[in-house]
Amino acid sequence: MGTEVMKSSLLSYVRYVKKNIYKSPEPEREYQIPTGAINDVMKEAFSGDGSKTALDHLQMIEERCSLFKLSGISQEEVKRKLFYLSLSGDARIWFKSLKKADRLNWEMVKKAFYIKYYSPLKAYNDRCHIYNFYPHPGESITQASSLGETEGAPQKESFTWLI
Repeated sequence: MGTEVMKSSLLSYVRYVKKNIYKSPEPEREYQIPTGAINDVMKEAFSGDGSKTALDHLQMIEERCSLFKLSGISQEEVKRKLFYLSLSGDARIWFKSLKKADRLNWEMVKKAFYIKYYSPLKAYNDRCHIYNFYPHPGESITQASSLGETEGAPQKESFTWLI
């Protein structure tokens, strides 16, 4: 009978240890953003001086990130990292001034950047373009909207937040 007691207490101890044993976290996967992509975005740095538009810069980041995929890191995180590397001067200072929680979300970074560096005059001109849009007689909305997709014309998806 004494061995039965010892056996049951040993089993309960083993169960306790198995439940409460420290599990080491999975090691982080290593990744490396291609140096060519890093060099490209750093060459085309955005400083906020008006030489480059916010929309063009965001599109450049999106295009560069669509060229490769890395295991162990999300595309959003790659975009954030490349975006930070692509900023210089006042734009980099602005990025560092964002709350950490906002810097961790790519969509929040995009919106904040766009609002900060999209000039009021450009916004006014684009709104005028959108509000004054109408199809010509005999033309459908689809046909009219596809004609506006020329070089220098505002892109439809760029202005959904304005409407």
